Amino acid sequence: MGFNKLTERLLAEGYDAEHYPAYVRIPPSNYWRDRDNPLDNFEGGFIYKRKHVWEQIFETPCGMLVKGLNTFDGMSYKGIEHRYENDNPLIHCPQRCVDCPLREIETGGVTQTYCVVHPTDREYCEAGSVEEVKRETDERIEQEKQAYIDAHGGRVCQHHMKYDPVEGWSFHYTPTRCPNEYCKAVVGCAVCPVLGRELTREKGNVFFDLEKEGRDYSKDGTFFEGERFHTVKKGLQLFDKPINLDIAKIIAKQRDYILLRVRYSKEIDTYTAYKAEQGLIDWSYKVTNIRAEKKAVRDFDQDLEDIENGIQVYHAIDEERKKKEDKSKKRKEAEAKRIKSAEKKIKKDGWDNMSESEKRKASKMFEDKVLKRIIEESREEQPEQMTIFDFME
Repeated sequence: MGFNKLTERLLAEGYDAEHYPAYVRIPPSNYWRDRDNPLDNFEGGFIYKRKHVWEQIFETPCGMLVKGLNTFDGMSYKGIEHRYENDNPLIHCPQRCVDCPLREIETGGVTQTYCVVHPTDREYCEAGSVEEVKRETDERIEQEKQAYIDAHGGRVCQHHMKYDPVEGWSFHYTPTRCPNEYCKAVVGCAVCPVLGRELTREKGNVFFDLEKEGRDYSKDGTFFEGERFHTVKKGLQLFDKPINLDIAKIIAKQRDYILLRVRYSKEIDTYTAYKAEQGLIDWSYKVTNIRAEKKAVRDFDQDLEDIENGIQVYHAIDEERKKKEDKSKKRKEAEAKRIKSAEKKIKKDGWDNMSESEKRKASKMFEDKVLKRIIEESREEQPEQMTIFDFME
């Protein structure tokens, strides 16, 4: 990459890496490709100071003025570097036009409202500027939004609405987004406009059971080769944390969404599922008993019936409890090991020979009475230091 236009102009005016205007700077050394030439960098040489850019005035192809504060750069598109230093930053068209013939950049997709602007010597005027047109356009769009909501009797959630410069406003209710982003469904909305009522403040989750069945390939080559397995794990929850119970009840009806979440969850081995889908192995799974509840509830009668039918029954809550117990046990064992190691060190090296850092750690690890006892024991076990006079007797 060669020099940007700013650097070319400054070099032509006689500036160099040692002497340059106060409104530009040289990128830090980690941007330099040649350590002996700071202008040979990934930014193309000199770059503007941000304050200078904000104070500049730019002009659109249709003649509107815009403050530098409301422009942006840093995009490379079809071989063109859109940068302030190249005099071609960008704005979002304030009128959100998608078919403007004056555009200098091909529009479509994420660039459908992008517009290239250039520096100008014209004096800035609020009337007819990008800022004024954007404010008026935003007000118009907001009015259209409210008109859309009114036309649907208010049974529209603005967080599930989408605006398109061509199509206008549209509404797609997707309750699966509520727990994560919208409506504060985790704690409960005051009123849901889509449902037309107040949401409960109770929390819950979407629970389901996961059945797996197939050939037990781990027993191939043994006396039990060809045996099959049939297991069911009950009480699995769709969301890691509780969500609004009303929203959970709605999501529980979105079976396709739930099946997709389960297919790519930690409960399903991706490679095993792929081989099964290709018919390479005898293995299958199915999601059953989808429901929304405050907490997982055991059905002991159903468990007994499943066991009688040869199905191995597991409960997610039991596995989770066991994981917590194992984690707690390992933590306690590790703590006991650290305490034993610290006590051993004190007795071996002696308290007076330990560093201040080691003493502080030991003081936090032991109670005062216990630490005092260990120190006394260590001093009793320390061998008495012999002097030269002991050898002269």
